[in-house]
Amino acid sequence: MFNEEQQKLLNQELASNRIKTRSKGNVNLSYLEGFDIIETANRVFGFGNWSYHTVSLESVSSEITQNQNHVSPIHT
Repeated sequence: MFNEEQQKLLNQELASNRIKTRSKGNVNLSYLEGFDIIETANRVFGFGNWSYHTVSLESVSSEITQNQNHVSPIHT
C-alpha cells in the first residue's frame, strides 16, 4: 500500500512542537493545525495524490457564551 519512503515518513515520531493546545471551558484540547496536516500529506504522498473523508462527527462539549450563543465544538 505505501512505498518504503512513505512508510518511513509515516512511522516517524510526531514532533511535539506541531501539537497545539487550547482550552474551551473546562476542556483542554490538543490538535494539529489543518495546514500542517495538508503539508505533511503533500510531502508524504505528493501533491494531488491523496484525499480524505469524514468517518464520524460527534459533539464533545457544549456551552452558552456571554452573548447567549450555543457553542458545540465537534470531534471528527
